[in-house]
Amino acid sequence: MEFEHKPVSLQDIAERAGVDKSTVGKALHDHPKIATKTRDRLKALAREMGYQADPLLAKIATHRWKRTPTADQCSIAVVWSIADQWLTELVISKAMSARASEYGYKVETIALPKIQNKAALSNSLYHRGVQGLILGPVADESHLEAFDFSPFPTVSILSGICPTAFSTIRPNLAETTLAAFKLLLQAGCKRPGMIIFEPAHSLDELYRTGAFLYEQERVIAPKNQVPVLKLAFPDKTNYINAETRNLLTSWYNRHKPDGIIGMNNLLYWWLCDIGCSMPGGLQYISLTLDDPPDERIAGFCVPWDAIGTIAVDSLQTLIRTGQRGQPDKPIHSFVPMHFHAGNTLRRMP
Repeated sequence: MEFEHKPVSLQDIAERAGVDKSTVGKALHDHPKIATKTRDRLKALAREMGYQADPLLAKIATHRWKRTPTADQCSIAVVWSIADQWLTELVISKAMSARASEYGYKVETIALPKIQNKAALSNSLYHRGVQGLILGPVADESHLEAFDFSPFPTVSILSGICPTAFSTIRPNLAETTLAAFKLLLQAGCKRPGMIIFEPAHSLDELYRTGAFLYEQERVIAPKNQVPVLKLAFPDKTNYINAETRNLLTSWYNRHKPDGIIGMNNLLYWWLCDIGCSMPGGLQYISLTLDDPPDERIAGFCVPWDAIGTIAVDSLQTLIRTGQRGQPDKPIHSFVPMHFHAGNTLRRMP
């Protein structure tokens, strides 16, 4: 069975340009014996035809034609729209780098907010030999407007405020929310509630709140149903301000939930701040624990290693089959999260 997008070979470029195949290979690797004008012409033709080098073959060619190889010739780039060093370090895990190395790649990071000329970035990455892109969460669509994805196989990871048109690998937030709901019921909760931050990531909010409201309607009597509380996203200090404290206190006192599903660890500390005792009077499950998890808090851990490994595997498939730019039918892969049994969830006999 042939793939719809057949990879372009050096021979294809050579036949179109009317030169020898070895000339094309040397030109694409900036061999000094190939005239600059010829190199530029062949590089432009390769890009026009959508050529993507096999990283392992590129390494062999590099050792043949150059005394010292350059890392950029065999790399994949993780492109970020959110300038969050902590998140970047989590996602570009040892597992992601190790899997990339197995395929002959090195991993580099591109922070879009720090790039002034985004229109030139695509061309620069292409001519540096970047084989494919892993797109991180997108917080601002304007960061991507000037970037040309057409030369690159691309997958995205996690989800952002702005959805992308690429195949995505993300945690299974809906399944995780349903699992958290079930754990609260098993621990004896009769009035489970949920707290999220807004502006919430659009897809995240859909998966989390949709699953919670579905399960609440299915198994909780109307008189015991607690509305989802949406709080303003915290500033960099993570401290609860007076307005947020009043909203949280009012919601808690009015609806009296006996169990809460929260977005992260921070809500645990905010609930402590308003006087909640866990797991005595209230039980709490975090949908996104810190890494490493806090032993005091029950919740779910994001499978960073699995996401990184699957992202590289998916990208390699696109590279080898010559699929570049936005796919006609993106594929979304959901990775299970792992439960951590902390002290905020009562253990039933």
